[in-house]
Amino acid sequence: MFKKIFLLLSIFVTLSFSNVDFVYDIETAKTKAQSENKQILVMFSMENCPACEYMKDVVFDNKDVAGYLNTYFVVYEVDYNKKETFPQGLTPFGTPTFYVLKSDGERIGRALVGGMTANVFLEKLRTYR
Repeated sequence: MFKKIFLLLSIFVTLSFSNVDFVYDIETAKTKAQSENKQILVMFSMENCPACEYMKDVVFDNKDVAGYLNTYFVVYEVDYNKKETFPQGLTPFGTPTFYVLKSDGERIGRALVGGMTANVFLEKLRTYR
């Protein structure tokens, strides 16, 4: 009986961290980041971008990446084709382009550009902590 409970609990924990929640408004991202003491990961993406789809469907679904993002970041997705929604001072270099911001919106470091494997992406994210 204990093994079944442990197995179910393990599955639940794994599933609960395998999804990354996106926000689509910078003010929502700032408010959430401030209240949860997190940084903001900005992702510039666009529809029909293979690298963007790979990052969201494969890399962000990796349990280690998803767990890290859910613990330390609010993920704010920006549509590359809607320039009026770009956070001030951020310029995408194609898609996907990622920026890390403090909870108040101040940029930290340089942009991360392009798709990458889960391990490489996680390694780069850890440099911001």
